[in-house]
Amino acid sequence: MSVLDMELPAALAQPENPGLAASGKLTGVEKRFVDDEQLYLAAAYVSDAQYSRNIQFETSPKAIRFYKLYNHWSTQGVTNFFIFVDLFLGLFEDPAAYLLPLWVTSTVEFICLLMFTIRLLHFSKVTPAKVFWKDAKNICVIISILLTLVDVIVYLALIENGYPTVRWSRVLRPLFCVNFTESRQLRRAFRNIRNTLPEITYVFVLFMFSVAVFSLMALKLFAKRKLTTGDGSPYFSNYLDVFFNLYVLVTTANSPDVMMPAYEVSWAYSIFFIIFIIVNTYVFMSLFLAVVYNDYKKHLKNEVKKLVYLKHRKMIEAFNLMKTKNGTEFVVLEEHWRQLVKLVAPEIPSSHRELLWRVLDDEQKGFIGRESFIRLADLLNIQIIKMKDRAHPLEESMPSVYNSTVSQFICRIVKHRGFRYTYDVIILINAIFIGGDETNPLISKAEWVFLTLYLIEILLKLYAHEPRAFFAKFQFWNWFDTIIIVAALLGTIINTALKSSGGYNSQQILDIVFILRVLRLIRIIDSFQSIFIAFVLEAFFVEYSLSRSAVETAVEKKIQELGMGDCVDHPAGNLLQVMETNENDLGNTDDTNLKSNLRFRIASIRYKTVDALLQHMFEEELKPEDEIPTLEEIDNLSPDDFPARPRTFDNAPSTPGMMQST
Repeated sequence: MSVLDMELPAALAQPENPGLAASGKLTGVEKRFVDDEQLYLAAAYVSDAQYSRNIQFETSPKAIRFYKLYNHWSTQGVTNFFIFVDLFLGLFEDPAAYLLPLWVTSTVEFICLLMFTIRLLHFSKVTPAKVFWKDAKNICVIISILLTLVDVIVYLALIENGYPTVRWSRVLRPLFCVNFTESRQLRRAFRNIRNTLPEITYVFVLFMFSVAVFSLMALKLFAKRKLTTGDGSPYFSNYLDVFFNLYVLVTTANSPDVMMPAYEVSWAYSIFFIIFIIVNTYVFMSLFLAVVYNDYKKHLKNEVKKLVYLKHRKMIEAFNLMKTKNGTEFVVLEEHWRQLVKLVAPEIPSSHRELLWRVLDDEQKGFIGRESFIRLADLLNIQIIKMKDRAHPLEESMPSVYNSTVSQFICRIVKHRGFRYTYDVIILINAIFIGGDETNPLISKAEWVFLTLYLIEILLKLYAHEPRAFFAKFQFWNWFDTIIIVAALLGTIINTALKSSGGYNSQQILDIVFILRVLRLIRIIDSFQSIFIAFVLEAFFVEYSLSRSAVETAVEKKIQELGMGDCVDHPAGNLLQVMETNENDLGNTDDTNLKSNLRFRIASIRYKTVDALLQHMFEEELKPEDEIPTLEEIDNLSPDDFPARPRTFDNAPSTPGMMQST
């Protein structure tokens, strides 16, 4: 019986490329058998590194099995579901507008508490007892469950006996959302905000002092003039009222009303308010935003550095379990690497695994060193789109016609960016007609012209692009455009037919047609998509999101070397437009099959985890290489103080039977 009380699948026990050993590439490498326990433990470490999980777990076979189940998407999804239900239960409890019976809400809350308890017990089977009881998050969840349970029981008892009471434990519900392990991103955000607040306090105090000084000047300037507001109330006669009004003016919410009584006396008084807005709104607020951003970014970078160090520690732990002696160094054999990746990411196809291996084993040695092995976690976090070349149905049925000079000329025109720009102009012109009077015969006839043009566009695109690729699973804009155009066409036909038959005066179908015509304008967003997204991100991390990471560059380079890059004949636009929807495992693929059947593309702005995106943002500043601090040093890292001489992981102390992490 194996470490997980099950046998490894036969596919994992056999190398996918048995010819490597016979070819002599592994000459001098000491052959070594990696048992089930080592393989599954290494897979747990790699998975933790990939998803930046920093859970201390025991390494016994039973604990590994529970740990894998604990991190499974289904158990995490169930936990998140009950957290969501518990949080939104207040919408149906007294004094909410939509009340449910008391027994219903109480039963639902008991079920939620039961699921939280089960999740906590599951976690206790994964981590050592000393670690579990020292974790403040676990203690907080336990106390919250007990207090909520007591409150529910007391509340039900008092209500049944006719005593009025309130549910005071509802304020504890957000604690479940924050303190379970799935909420590490939320905890990190709160922690960074908490660490940022003390450092921005001095700027906030300086800003409030400025408002206070201007308030004192305003009081001395206007109080003695006995001015009144429009409703007859005294104007700027009380210091607290002055302070509050000027504080609101920083947001320009009460501008220009707040200065109108003074302006009516003399326009010169407006100079005071203009100077106030310049100093406090445009200077202090900009300064305040800059300080908040820089301090938060500094603490965030510190958190990310910890993630990087911990990720490297776990990858080195996995390497130590998988390594084989090769002369004076240690390496991981290809067959062991493939077994490991199948356990960590069973969903990726063999062609994808082959690409990742080619990136790591660039010289095709049949093994990789520690540095290459550590990159595996980053490679698994890159979204790689797999595409397959397909012949157009018309090319298969009428090859001579479809491949003719005229036909290919039409295809090139449709695929050219000028074709898209032309239809963008048509959409803008259509917007002008949509805003016109529908009863105008010219506008009514023009709508048929636009519908005809849109139908021609769809047909031309289907002619130039392979239909299954055009309507791929994630090709949102093509689906949206086609559905809107077809629906608008049907609605216009029905509306025209009913009108021509006489006796139909309802506006319902016409209203639907109007809505569809307006929705059609949304498709122009696709033309301004690039990355539109870039404009939103520019204020934050544009310089990081628009550049490829070093790992992405290595993958893209290997894709081009193998001749499997996306070619110009593929549809352009959405990165996911030609994703393969039916997965086929190619088994032992060679270069010829890869080149003839597959294409790959990197979705550069998509990451499997938020932590991977954060690490990419600070990639140029985070280069720990082999030097990994100890766990104590990692815990004590601060934004301004990093270990001057961090020790390597191989020399760091380790506790047997348990993965060290924070």
